[in-house]
Amino acid sequence: IEFPEIPVQFNVMPVRFETILFYNKDQYAQNNALVLNSNYRLLNDVKVNSIVLPENNRTYRLNSANVLPRIEVENEIADTSFPIKAVLTIQYIDTVLNKFETVYSDSLSIPFLLSNEIRTLNLNNSFSFASQKLGRYQAVLTSQSSLDQISANNTVTSSFRIAESVGLNSLQLNGVSINPNPANTEFVVSLSSSQFENENITMYNCFGQVVYEQVIKGNQIRVSTQHLSSGIYYIKIGNEYNKLIVSH
Repeated sequence: IEFPEIPVQFNVMPVRFETILFYNKDQYAQNNALVLNSNYRLLNDVKVNSIVLPENNRTYRLNSANVLPRIEVENEIADTSFPIKAVLTIQYIDTVLNKFETVYSDSLSIPFLLSNEIRTLNLNNSFSFASQKLGRYQAVLTSQSSLDQISANNTVTSSFRIAESVGLNSLQLNGVSINPNPANTEFVVSLSSSQFENENITMYNCFGQVVYEQVIKGNQIRVSTQHLSSGIYYIKIGNEYNKLIVSH
């Protein structure tokens, strides 16, 4: 058996081929085995790196803003000209009945990845915390392709929790107050300490889209709402969320 030599610049992995001949009347067994060592060229290997959103090991609230799940994939070999399907599933972990209940499933097709490219992608449908049970959840991301040569790096998991809603009183206890609420033309975020210095204040609409974001400098932030439609918004400061109503 002949194997072509593989240039060292390609991604290769060692392969061992072993052939053994069995014959019950063979009187000399020393020449019944053939072992060949060669290299296996990796042409296609797309792996899933992480689930960016929902964040791993984080506690969300029932009144947390909806999130658009986000994933990260990587192509470790040559350019891919074949389609890759990424599937994200979120399951509620029932610790009493010891079972998993699927509460979200979405997929997307990735038509092309450049060599050594790391790409972050959003799924198509948002995930709502408000409609879920309290407790622990597991997110599972898999990539599927008929040409992928290594399947060991095609799955990644993460977990998060959903807890009770955080109201205005809870945020005030943490040194944050938002007034007025409901807001007409503007609202003011007041901070009683410097613990949130250099944190981001982010405002989401009910679809999980960012409508305002700023790095916190100082102990008071004034935000105009004149460009916003009337409705419910969510303000994230640090890891805490609060609901704000805009009413014109």
